[in-house]
Amino acid sequence: PEDLGNAIRDAVRGVLELAENNTLLHAIVSATHGADTELLPLLTTHAGSLLTTAKAVIADRLARFGLPFDDHQLVVTIDVVVRVVLSHVMQPSDSPDRTAEDIAWAARRMLRPEA
Repeated sequence: PEDLGNAIRDAVRGVLELAENNTLLHAIVSATHGADTELLPLLTTHAGSLLTTAKAVIADRLARFGLPFDDHQLVVTIDVVVRVVLSHVMQPSDSPDRTAEDIAWAARRMLRPEA
């Protein structure tokens, strides 16, 4: 894709659509308090591996766009987007289409060189 904003939108929508229809994910997220599950922390308090992998994949993809940011700025931007998407995976607030549009809008604002 030539347009980074559209690429972000499409990727976010894809993740949210997969999450929306994932039976295992729904079972993990909807586990009640006190339930004997070791899986929920993998998406919440022990999500380090998930976050690290997601951020590395995104950093690799963004490298193609030659963004005019230093490494720290890029790391911060990627971290924000990944955490927002994960939050919407855990607790959707709208349709995947609408959420993807909203996250892409925010990402476009963060990725403006003059910001």
